[in-house]
Order: sequence, then structure tokens, then C-alpha cells
Amino acid sequence: MFILTFLELKTKKDFKAQIVSMGVLGTFVGIFIGLQAFDPSDITNSVNDILIGLKTAFFTSIIGMTLSTILSLREKFTNE
Repeated sequence: MFILTFLELKTKKDFKAQIVSMGVLGTFVGIFIGLQAFDPSDITNSVNDILIGLKTAFFTSIIGMTLSTILSLREKFTNE
């Protein structure tokens, strides 16, 4: 995501949709990671693994949306 942000700044090509898509992909990957270690017969000990996956999920979504928003705002204020 950071590479696409850098490329957009340098090449003036629009990568915002791809950045958000990578954030959403990271969300699904994070949830998948968390569910891989989930054991329904031992929920108490599985919670930590799910939370680690969810942290990854939310982090990638937040980064993707933040970078896209920053680029959108930058584009709006530099083109006017």
C-alpha cells in the first residue's frame, strides 16, 4: 500500500482504488489467520489467536482507507 501511495505521488496516476482494495484484502487475510487457529472446543484459549488476526484485519483496513483519503484530499486541494 505504501509503494502504491508513493507511485501515485510520483507518477500522478490514480492508485486509490487499488490501495483500498489491498486494505480490504488484508482484512480478509487477517480474519482468515485468526480463524485458522480457532478451536471451537477450546474457545477460551482460542480468543487470543482470533484477536491477533482481527488486529491485522483492522490495521490493514485503516491504513488502506487512510492512505486513500490522504491522496484524495491532496489531489483535491492541489488541483484547485
